[in-house]
Amino acid sequence: MPNHRSIILITVDSLRADRIGGSLTPNIERWAAGAVRLTGAVANGPHTSASFPSILGSRYLSHGGFSANTPSIAEVLKARGYRTAAFVAANPYISKWAGYAKGFDTFVDWMDARRSDVTEQFKGIAGTGGILRRALGTRRLPVLQFANGLLGRRKRPFPSGQTVVDEALKWVKFGSGPAFLWVHLMDLHYPYFSEDRPDEVSRLEYAAGLMRVLLGVPRGGVELMGRLYDLRVRDVDSVAGRLLKEIEGGSAGPDPIIAFTADHGEQFAERGGYAHPSSLFEEQLRVPLAIGGVGPVPAVLSGQFSLIDLSPTLLGLAGVQAPAEFEGRDHSAQIREKAPGDFAPRVISEAAHIGGGQIPVMFPGADSRGPGKMFWTFSLRSGKWKYIFDDEGQKERLFNLESDPCERENRVADETGQLHECREFLNVHRSGPSSLPGESGPVLSAAEAELVKRQLEDLGYL
Repeated sequence: MPNHRSIILITVDSLRADRIGGSLTPNIERWAAGAVRLTGAVANGPHTSASFPSILGSRYLSHGGFSANTPSIAEVLKARGYRTAAFVAANPYISKWAGYAKGFDTFVDWMDARRSDVTEQFKGIAGTGGILRRALGTRRLPVLQFANGLLGRRKRPFPSGQTVVDEALKWVKFGSGPAFLWVHLMDLHYPYFSEDRPDEVSRLEYAAGLMRVLLGVPRGGVELMGRLYDLRVRDVDSVAGRLLKEIEGGSAGPDPIIAFTADHGEQFAERGGYAHPSSLFEEQLRVPLAIGGVGPVPAVLSGQFSLIDLSPTLLGLAGVQAPAEFEGRDHSAQIREKAPGDFAPRVISEAAHIGGGQIPVMFPGADSRGPGKMFWTFSLRSGKWKYIFDDEGQKERLFNLESDPCERENRVADETGQLHECREFLNVHRSGPSSLPGESGPVLSAAEAELVKRQLEDLGYL
């Protein structure tokens, strides 16, 4: 077997691109200063279940997504003799029950640990009572999560980044030969609480922020949520910085390829909402991306990069051919050469929803998709233009990102030529092989389905 280089993929749930590079992330910034930073990275979905099929499987969600029928980067590398491991912090959408363990020799997702560690410690959404939850609805989720914090229920429904990194480093130091390691951190996922310290936010502040959100007064609630989020960004920087330092120090062998990114961003009332619904605006699609181990000269490349191209590119950097089933492209040559320009002239992002942007729950046997019809929403970034189409109400939006980066002015009425071009390209994408997510995959037992349901409730998806 050729002497392939190890590949380390670090992903952070809900990390906005605008939180990287400043005072919140000195450790990540130190590492990224020696890497290739891709500042135009765009996720192919606005939440975990929509984005990760492209990250690990280089497949669009609407084209079947991450399934047993198509290969993943882990399977490709395992077939090449790599030892493979994943440490995923209790997110059901990328758990073994969602099929993400395929190709990994070691797969730790902490889902089973809920029985003893998480269920009793964190009551989450379920702890607020079904009547209140149904009355407010899932779009009032942040209110319920803050209510839990106010009541003192501050345990997170997932292991801390420290725990995840500890386990990952134990695995890295055991064994020899090229390795593929995927580490997914959940510290930034709402409810943004930490059991490790009082968060520098008092219960009085919680109450004030909670009332403002309930009353529809954005300022106080947004500031409080942003403050908690930024504290968690610092937590991520600490644990990711430790992992990066150990990997650079030789724990994963000489000269590893290291990629750091996020599956999606996060809303802070830019559209009147919070967290990460099935919304395809920039605050949820723009993500950080840096790749280390691609030469002694660092670079900042601003060209548009689609995360569906990440796995083929990482394989290319390691000298491994990407499988034909991957829908993304290998940009390893452009990255090695530090060549400017767009990597992907057009980027498609997409998500399914059950109305109002609410995320459907798609687990075989879980019976929790939600009532009514399933809708699709798509976005197309092409040059300075951004087109968004939503099946629900056949809504169309067209934005000029150069003059209107906050996506406030819909240009559908005045840019008919550009609108037609975007429609045609998206129609080609939609004419490809299509299937609803969740139609295939592992069949859950009744106990497993209940466990998934409880975890999704605690993360706010139900």
